[in-house]
Amino acid sequence: MIFKIVNDILINSTDKRRFDKGHKYYKDGYIQSVKYTNKNKILTIEGEVASANNSSVYNSSIIIDLKNKNIENAFCDCEDYHKRSSYGDFNLCKHIVASGLYVCNLLKSDVISNLKQTTFVVKNNDKIKRNIDFINKDLLEYFKSKPKEKVNLDIKVEYAGEHNFNCDFKIGIDKMYVMKDLKEFAFCRLQSKSLVYGVDFAYNPIDNYFDYENEKIIDMIEEYGMNLSNNSFSRDFKSMKVKGCQVKRLFKALEFTNFDFKFRNMYYKPSVIEGNLPINFNLDLNEDKVTLKSNDNLPYPLSLKGDVLFYKGDIYILNDENGIYYKKLYSVLSEFNEIKFEQNQVSQVLSDIIPKINNICSHVVIDESIKENISKDLKIKYYFDLEDSNITCKVEFDYYEKDKFIIKDIERENDAIYHLYRNFFEFRNDKYVFKGNEEQLYDFLSKEINKFKEIGEVYYSDKLKEKTIYNSSSIKVGLGEEINHYLEFNFKIENVDKSEYKKIIEAFKNKKRFYTILIENYIAFTLVIVLSIICISSLSSYRIRKILSEPRVKELSDYASIISENEINDLDENHINKLVGRHGSIQILNKNNKIIFESKNKIGKRVFTKKEVSYIPNYYDDPYIDIQRYVNDNNEKNISVSITYYGDEDNIQNKIYVMDEYLNLIYSNTSDKIKSFTDMEFKYLCGIYPKGYEIRKYKFYDKNNEPMTLLIYRPYISSKIIKKIDYTNILSFLGFILIYIVLIIIFIVWLNYKVKKPINILNEAIVEFKNGKRQNYLEYDGPQEFCDICDSFNDMSKKLYDSEQKRKKLEEDKQQMLADISHDLKTPITVIKGYSKAICDNLVDEDEIDQYLMTINRKADDLDELINTFHEYSKMDHPNYNFKFEKTDICEFTRIYLAQKYEELYLSGVEIEVDIPEEIIYCSIDKLQIKRVFDNLVSNAQKHNKNQISILFRVEKYEDKVKINIADNGYGIPEEIKNEIFDPFVVGEKSRTKKGSGLGLAISKKIIEAHKGSIKLVKPEENYNTEFEILLINELK
Repeated sequence: MIFKIVNDILINSTDKRRFDKGHKYYKDGYIQSVKYTNKNKILTIEGEVASANNSSVYNSSIIIDLKNKNIENAFCDCEDYHKRSSYGDFNLCKHIVASGLYVCNLLKSDVISNLKQTTFVVKNNDKIKRNIDFINKDLLEYFKSKPKEKVNLDIKVEYAGEHNFNCDFKIGIDKMYVMKDLKEFAFCRLQSKSLVYGVDFAYNPIDNYFDYENEKIIDMIEEYGMNLSNNSFSRDFKSMKVKGCQVKRLFKALEFTNFDFKFRNMYYKPSVIEGNLPINFNLDLNEDKVTLKSNDNLPYPLSLKGDVLFYKGDIYILNDENGIYYKKLYSVLSEFNEIKFEQNQVSQVLSDIIPKINNICSHVVIDESIKENISKDLKIKYYFDLEDSNITCKVEFDYYEKDKFIIKDIERENDAIYHLYRNFFEFRNDKYVFKGNEEQLYDFLSKEINKFKEIGEVYYSDKLKEKTIYNSSSIKVGLGEEINHYLEFNFKIENVDKSEYKKIIEAFKNKKRFYTILIENYIAFTLVIVLSIICISSLSSYRIRKILSEPRVKELSDYASIISENEINDLDENHINKLVGRHGSIQILNKNNKIIFESKNKIGKRVFTKKEVSYIPNYYDDPYIDIQRYVNDNNEKNISVSITYYGDEDNIQNKIYVMDEYLNLIYSNTSDKIKSFTDMEFKYLCGIYPKGYEIRKYKFYDKNNEPMTLLIYRPYISSKIIKKIDYTNILSFLGFILIYIVLIIIFIVWLNYKVKKPINILNEAIVEFKNGKRQNYLEYDGPQEFCDICDSFNDMSKKLYDSEQKRKKLEEDKQQMLADISHDLKTPITVIKGYSKAICDNLVDEDEIDQYLMTINRKADDLDELINTFHEYSKMDHPNYNFKFEKTDICEFTRIYLAQKYEELYLSGVEIEVDIPEEIIYCSIDKLQIKRVFDNLVSNAQKHNKNQISILFRVEKYEDKVKINIADNGYGIPEEIKNEIFDPFVVGEKSRTKKGSGLGLAISKKIIEAHKGSIKLVKPEENYNTEFEILLINELK
């Protein structure tokens, strides 16, 4: 039975204490999930088991060989398993046991055993049986505030050679203990558990802390310890091994920490210093050599990069770049003690090496004889040109004191280049090319280009000078007298004909970018929408104000204040009614609260008491009134009135009145000496007004400065008024929607026109192009993008037309070539056939047979040579044909060729004139193919000329190329075929009776072009009639 095997293995592989704990975990329901697989007699169990306090979950697994009844592998991420297990030695923990026992129970089940599955995943949904009191106590203890105690750390670092270090540590408070297991320490910090080091000391990351500097080292120890748990082959858990990029990190962490350092069996208490090394270098001039050396002992590189160094008992840290340079310098000086340079290398030493050494060490002492001959004078030169409508720039850095040692001014050189990049130049091949837009080009040519003169000398090509920039000073504008109610406006552009003005304006109008036009029109569209909203909102507001008919209180008070109480009848009642509004009414009270004037709508009462007026709210107040009726403890009915409003300084005010059911005042928070309220006073206090109106008061003074009170009666907003307002809002919304739809339609129609017009033009052109009309070029003035598309179409159309013409010519050449090949093959074959038939038919005398056979043999050789030439020409076009390039001294190669050819040429009566320099000039060539080019040119000179001729070979440098000239003093090449001399099957005359296949020069041209060079017929020098010029790329040494 499988469960029996598993149970026995768990018992035999676990000590009794851990087995009992695992059994308890299984019984108490700590198992969260289990997955097990039984395949080929291999049982794999994977489980998730909760910890004792349910604070974490441990992942465990065990693989059991059921056939051999043993454990193949086991794992758990708990601390207990990591401490007790190693590679091949499995000491099971309680979590593995709990998962195993859980599966044993499942295997007993008939339901599970009868299933044909091999893998099962079981989730344990049973509630874990935990004591809630225990959990609470544990949680409170865990979060209990305790004073933390500082822990000390002793560090010993030993250099183990080959840029490796061993670090040992001691930990403690009063007494120091050796950290014997860094893996255990890492898990202690990770899981916030205690780790016992001795009777008097146990480290716990919750109760203890390290100082700030030590924490950096502790972080490294923690990372190292975690890595040890993943390395099952490591047995040394005591020492931290440091190498590679971790070396610099280690010593940077130790920068402000005391530690012991063992280096080559010597012990030190080093300081860690970040910065330059305290050593000097010397640059001396001895006879014709310059020597770089240091009289000090050189610091020893501890790290692989050379950025951590040991010197005189201290550790020095350099930045990465300085470390790399120092390591290279150390490797040379430690072997040779000094470095010697030739005098022609001094400038490079001063420009490149010395500045970098200055960044590494305290000082570089330069020989006085070198100092006196140092020049830093840099002259920067910009050469601006116009190439294919693009502005280009070449930059030269000229250190003009050539007889001195030059120190390059790298900062100025970089600044000079930076100014080009800042003005939208990009580096292409050997020059800088302007890549900005039209506005940036205008700014550059009108303003920015002059700023380059502050950096260096600026030179312009003639082409660029012709590019005119018009600024405000180039355009003259004037206003004339008024003519026929129009103001005359005139302008003049310097050096531009008046007939061109209209074209310039149209170009500006039409050549805008499409997105610019689109944005402009969208902004206009948006502005119209905004204006529409403003207009509709204003009309709507005006209509609503008219409906609500709010009285204009300030105007009313201002109007009433210009007269006295005796002149009140002089007020214009119509004007008053207009200010009051259609539905409102007013009353004016004198200082005794007597009504002295009221509008036509007589609504209010005739007489007011002083108290009644005082309880009416001010016009600009909007009080919140809360009325509560309740029964007090004595079973008496009371009324509470709370009035909240904003005071004069916008602070919130509150008045509270409490009265009995007979309106006798019980309590008030005001200073009013009131004992009771009348019914009318109570209504005004509570905001209860007659006839559906609300009343507000407004205090003002007449012209005699007598106080007056304006009572304003406003009707409550009725459902009828609300309907009118709603109707107004609906009309406003519909009006906006209508305007928006109209504008959208106009915008879409405009956009459709702008886009569809060029597309239709392009479509018509494509249809015509498809129907065979190749030379069909578009003309369109409009947005720049569509102009660019039309230009691209025109360019494509032209290229396709040219390609078609070229294809036709190639087809004609092919037919001509076939005819020429047929002719060249037919001539020797006809001779061979005729002569051989004559011999076979016994038509040749015995003494002439040898002569006939020699002729046949000679024609066969000609035929063989002809076929080989055809083959060579055709295979050069094959994609798999490869040239074997090698770096060769072209001068020496030409000399060897002529030496090998000399005897043959001498016997043919050919004189050789040679002009080859005594220097090494390298070219990357295929020697066999270049020899073939030379052979073709020499044999052509021999075939097509008299016997006594002279041939010139000249080799020379030409800029960054090599120029080879081959000339002869023969008959020369006829003018009519000079332009076609490199075409296939062209011979000395355009007849097929001349010697040769006519492919020699065509093959030569293909070979030279494969070398990325050129060959051409040039005007011959004196005493020569034909001269070919070959240009090849000059390779650097």
